[in-house]
Order: sequence, then structure tokens, then C-alpha cells
Amino acid sequence: MVEQFDQWESLLPRVEPFYAVKSNPDPVIVRLLSALGCGFDCATQGEMELVLSGLGADLDFKDKPNFSEKMIYANPQKMISHLKFAANNGVTRCTFDGEDELYKIAQVNHLLPEGNKFQAVLRLATDDKKSACRFSHKFGCPADEAKELLEVAKELGVDVVGISFHVGSGCGDTEAYQTAFDDAFKVFSAAEELGLPAMTLIDIGGGFPGDNQGTYRQDAPTFPKIANAVNAAIDNFEAKFDSSRKFRYIAEPGRYFCARSTTIASKVYGRKGGKGNKSQALYLDNGVYGSFNNVVYDHYHPIPKKLASDVT
Repeated sequence: MVEQFDQWESLLPRVEPFYAVKSNPDPVIVRLLSALGCGFDCATQGEMELVLSGLGADLDFKDKPNFSEKMIYANPQKMISHLKFAANNGVTRCTFDGEDELYKIAQVNHLLPEGNKFQAVLRLATDDKKSACRFSHKFGCPADEAKELLEVAKELGVDVVGISFHVGSGCGDTEAYQTAFDDAFKVFSAAEELGLPAMTLIDIGGGFPGDNQGTYRQDAPTFPKIANAVNAAIDNFEAKFDSSRKFRYIAEPGRYFCARSTTIASKVYGRKGGKGNKSQALYLDNGVYGSFNNVVYDHYHPIPKKLASDVT
């Protein structure tokens, strides 16, 4: 994990990593990343509680100055109770991708002091058709419809500070980042046309590979290649603005950090078949209703390794 963190800072120095806690909320992983200075992408109240007060002395975020700058409630569809928890605990940056979410945010904003109101981030749908695991059919607002949401945000007094996107896990085409940044520029321009405060934040999402073993797809670009594409897209994006305009870039890596550092140990307690050329069925103490649900939902291809045979 430390090697992954160092690689990130070396290849993507302008993009701050916010670990996606949902990928593996093991407190050991979260504590280590906190110690390294990583930010956190939380999708639920439980994840926020872990980062704020479940890491131990000197690592709990609630005790750190300006901790809210290193956290984002990155779930476009949120429960009101979770929004209230976030607001009451200083987690005031959150994503949205629809009108209903803006009304939720505005509702909670009315309960907050002026300086503590939410900073909203508009989640855009983007071109992820060449990714193994696509998200734009589930989350995100099409760039062409973003101006309408910005108009609603303006009417409700919700401060939209930037945009986020996710090109999918197992990205098969690094050009997707340039397309997403082009969409971001359109939305930033639309905000200016509406007279909204200048947006400064871009969240480039997650889905970055944590290894090169082909667990998602053999032809997937490596992280260095993705980093080159992101850096080029940032350069092209900033060239469209006055040089005095400053932007902040964050990302939500999950498996990037924990894939290499974590192994699932499962016990084979039964088998059937396998004689001659027939296939063999193995029965494990884990499965698609547990740790292997990513086989069904994320198109993952586990690579097994036989361990000790004398474990009872």
C-alpha cells in the first residue's frame, strides 16, 4: 500500500487520492492511509463514522484540523439521516446527480449555520462503454442536462463547487478521461453563464487498477498509462482558462490501494467431479453472496493460489 501511495504521488502529483472506503473498510487499511495523509471517499454514515472516530488516537479525522477538506460524501443518492449526520460532523462536501438530491441538500442546509453549508459536487455521466464495469447507467447526469440542474441549485441556494465523474473500473480506453474533462469544461462554462461562483473542483473518480494480473481484462491500460492520460487531460483543461484560475483535483481510488495488499483465504471443504476430462466443482466457505460478489457485479476474475493442504 505504501508503494502504491508513493507511485500515485510520483505519477499524479496534482491529483489528491481520497480512498474509497467501500472497497475495503478494514480499519488497518484505513489507519495506514490516514497516516500517509490520504483523504477519504465515504458512501455511508458507517464509513464516515469509521474515518472520523474509528481509527484511534492521532489518526481519527475528527481530531485533525481542517479534516473536512480531506473527506467527501461521494454517494449521489443519499438518505436524509446520513446527510444530517454528515452536516453535524463537518463532512460538508457531497455529490449529487439529480433534482431530488438538490432538494435534500437544501433541506439540510436550512438547519446549518451559514459557514457550514454543503459544498455540492455534480456527478456527470461519461463515456465508459469500453470499461469492464460501467457506472454511467447507474449514476451521473448527462453533460447536456447539467445546466438545468445548476439552475435548480441556484434557485435553492445550493453552492455547487465542482464536478465528478467515473470512467468505470477496468478502463479500456484512456481517451475517456479527455472526453470527461471536455464535458467538465462545458459544465464549468454553463455555471459561468448562470452567474454562479466559479467552480474549482474536479473529482476524477476511481476504478484504477491495483495490479497488472488481468483480473479485470488483459488489455486494460496500466496505471502509468492512465496517469499520463489524466495529466494530459488536466493540461488541456487548464489551457482553456486564464492562468490565474486555480483548480483542485481529487480522485477516489479503492482497489488501487487494497488489491495488492489483500488476499482472501478461503477453505475448500468439498469437491465433485473432475475424473477424466470432466470439470470439477469446488465448494468454498465463501462465495458470490460474500467476498466474491464482484465476480457477478464487477466482472472480476479471481486468480487462485493453493495454500497449505493440512488445514482442518
